[in-house]
Amino acid sequence: GQCSYDPRFVKEHIRGPAYQCSALLDLYGITLDQIDAPPPDKARLMEDASPINFVEVDSPPVYMVYNEFNLPTTPHTSEGEGIHHPTYGVKLKKKMDELKNKCHLRSYGDDLTGFPTEMEFLSKHLLGSDVLESCRMPEGRNGELNTHEQSP
Repeated sequence: GQCSYDPRFVKEHIRGPAYQCSALLDLYGITLDQIDAPPPDKARLMEDASPINFVEVDSPPVYMVYNEFNLPTTPHTSEGEGIHHPTYGVKLKKKMDELKNKCHLRSYGDDLTGFPTEMEFLSKHLLGSDVLESCRMPEGRNGELNTHEQSP
């Protein structure tokens, strides 16, 4: 996902036309020529619609998955590729790491050795570390998760 819906942020960090995305322009009711200097009320909306602006010490943990390779963008990166690029995750992870908040980022093609699954991450950081173990199926079931309520 995007850590910012501010077209100025997109223009600064994602090379190519992603900042011109009609969905962003429509979201704020601005035109392409207003991106660099939006009216103050629109600029405030852009900043308020950007989760990266709200990261602080003790922000909740974040787990991000991007289904694209994390390759550098170029002026020729398509709008669609740019608007969903892993660079958003890199920027958010950098800010989270600076504030010592837990943040995992993975992109297509990454080596996942030692990387927690989504369920492991949620179990550890949001539910408590013992929850995942109580959901495991009995031995011989290949460690599948039991999604059915357990009897007492």
